[in-house]
Amino acid sequence: MIRRAGDIVLLAVLLGATIATFGPILGNYFYGDDFVDLQAIVDAPLGYFLLQPFAGHVLVVRSFVFWLTHAIAGTKATVYFASVLVTHLLNATLLLLALRRLTSPAIALLASTLWAVAPVQEGALGWYAAFGHPLATVPIAVILLDLTRRPTGSKLSEAVIWAYCGLLLAAAGTFGVGIAVALVFPIALRVLLGPDAYSRRAKAVLATFPAVIVCGYLLLHRLYDALYQQDAESGLRAIVAGLQFWWVPIAMFGHLLLVGPVALLGGHLLPFGEYPSGRTLAFGAGFWAFVAGALFIADRRRRRWVCFALLLSGACYAMIAVGRAVLYAILTRRPAYGAMEARYHYAPTLCLAVAFAIAAETYLRQSGRHADRLAWTLAAAWGAVLLAAGVRSGWHIDPHAEARRATDQARAELGAAAATARPGAPAVLANRPFPPAQSASIYFAGLAGVYMIFFPDDPERPVLFIEENEALRGRVLAGTRLARILIPPPVPHSTVP
Repeated sequence: MIRRAGDIVLLAVLLGATIATFGPILGNYFYGDDFVDLQAIVDAPLGYFLLQPFAGHVLVVRSFVFWLTHAIAGTKATVYFASVLVTHLLNATLLLLALRRLTSPAIALLASTLWAVAPVQEGALGWYAAFGHPLATVPIAVILLDLTRRPTGSKLSEAVIWAYCGLLLAAAGTFGVGIAVALVFPIALRVLLGPDAYSRRAKAVLATFPAVIVCGYLLLHRLYDALYQQDAESGLRAIVAGLQFWWVPIAMFGHLLLVGPVALLGGHLLPFGEYPSGRTLAFGAGFWAFVAGALFIADRRRRRWVCFALLLSGACYAMIAVGRAVLYAILTRRPAYGAMEARYHYAPTLCLAVAFAIAAETYLRQSGRHADRLAWTLAAAWGAVLLAAGVRSGWHIDPHAEARRATDQARAELGAAAATARPGAPAVLANRPFPPAQSASIYFAGLAGVYMIFFPDDPERPVLFIEENEALRGRVLAGTRLARILIPPPVPHSTVP
């Protein structure tokens, strides 16, 4: 794929900038939902962990990667975040290689680097529970690259269509954005290649693929409920019920479309967290005017590629808006319905980067023989300005140091309690919430959950936890270790006169 020494230089610059920006995530620690997943890994059956839907997502692939990493590395957080960083580097590489086939070297490097080092990506990279965003983006980026390799007018074989569907099925089983892309892909591919780019049988496969995704999604919920006596479909019912407030997802979708360009291109010069300030609104609107102008003057191939990328990005944002807008509107009342939540922008901004690069290339080609020089000037100036803004901002990765300290303190307390336990004389502690997992407190067993994660079952040193919350005890799977160590408070003896 990399055929010239110049491409190697481009890749080295991209990867160097990305590592310099996000290499510090190797010092990150678990936080929030991470502890819920770790508790499930050590306590629940593997099938339960893999099939368990969460917040509207189907997480089979992401959960398998989590389980496999735990099997290899235990609770060494550095290994987990190393896999996150490698995945992000892979996505950045795939984006650069795809753009290198669609645009000039300077624009390909500029767009891929802007995406790879954008501060907004910390939302998906700095929190392991959000690793599904980068994982689901890998199949999407692979398909993008493969499509750029195909000569204009060439037909896709049935085998290629099946391969694309397999990749998108994996993405759909990883995170919600994967479902969004899988559902819209047949339409997007037709926009890109036209109706005659594949055989009749391949068309049939693509036509039925969205139905396969929807049916598979619903069947996984039913299977999980049937096997483990859960009610995963209650989450789906809540989302559907929320659609009665139909204007809220539409509003959030509009906000996401305006925040996305700021998150991709603004860097530290125009922080996306400022939204909805006047200048962020103007920048977002200006981006869409910029793309619309390029569509007007671009040739047919570039116009199709821009529309293809925008369809994928828009599908991601639409899925996020449908699944999250009402939640933000009712529970948190956050500005713009949570559209500034950083992790929502990982996959959509990769597709926006493709649209931006092709639009920029379209404008630059209007300058004739000076296009390449102008492209390098633009890339160098933009990079220098954003680098200077980043240095001045003092921005740094949040390593969740408080979560690490709280975990160390809890482990020390639990270790001391276990040291006093003996067979037949267990140590008994009052269970309490665990602050780093407070946002997921209805799913996490507090201090007992920390004990589950970091202390293997030891009959010689039993530790029990008094849990007064009957609802929490009721959510624990029967027959598991957690069900054994969580005990109700003692019933006071009554005195009969």
